[in-house]
Amino acid sequence: MRKIAIHLLILLFCAGFFLGGVLPPKQPAGTPDLDAFARLPVKFEGRKKPVDTLARNLLTVLSGKQSVRVDGKKIPAVRWLADSVSGRPEAMDYRVFRITNPDLLSSLGLPERRGFRYSHNELLPTLGKIDLAAESAFAKDERERDPYDRQAMKTANGIHLFRNVLAAFGDPGATFSSPIPLVPPPHPGEPWRAPALSRDWNALLSAYRTGDADTFNAALAAYRAKLRATQPETLEKLDF
Repeated sequence: MRKIAIHLLILLFCAGFFLGGVLPPKQPAGTPDLDAFARLPVKFEGRKKPVDTLARNLLTVLSGKQSVRVDGKKIPAVRWLADSVSGRPEAMDYRVFRITNPDLLSSLGLPERRGFRYSHNELLPTLGKIDLAAESAFAKDERERDPYDRQAMKTANGIHLFRNVLAAFGDPGATFSSPIPLVPPPHPGEPWRAPALSRDWNALLSAYRTGDADTFNAALAAYRAKLRATQPETLEKLDF
């Protein structure tokens, strides 16, 4: 009997350990469910992926990392994306643009700092200079470009990408010359569309922007239920 009891305890411990690692953590009351938000489907550059992958990839391009340090704490890429595309003003102060070339920093009037990362608000007054430097670099033969030129081009491309993504989520009338994130249509068989044209996404981001976690979570649950009912294959393939 003692051996049986020990075996049962071991089995219960293993089951608890397994379920603890598999089941998602309980959502704290009054906080937005970013874990569920991270699993929403988007399409970018022709490939379907969860929002979390989009956020990580974008942040890696801009910053070289998959998290952002804010007030001494790391926040995950999906929160950075949610803060940015919902229009929270503090997101424009997150230091996510990495510029390491000292000559470019000097020409822009930016200080060299540990990590070499700068916010959108810091770069905003210098956008004209960045564009001019990038245009000059693009006009050169690739073999003639120096580190200053390559950094200017990379910085300009990163800013353009970031602002394109913001417009895709927030400006229904925007036009684009490069790929943008797309979300599923309201009815199967229709083209995927910019998030700004989706009522469901507008409701999500509006609630998130104002800090209304309960409304955000309710809108998120309703949207996921709609996708599960109308386009289950899209949600199932990307859910994790």
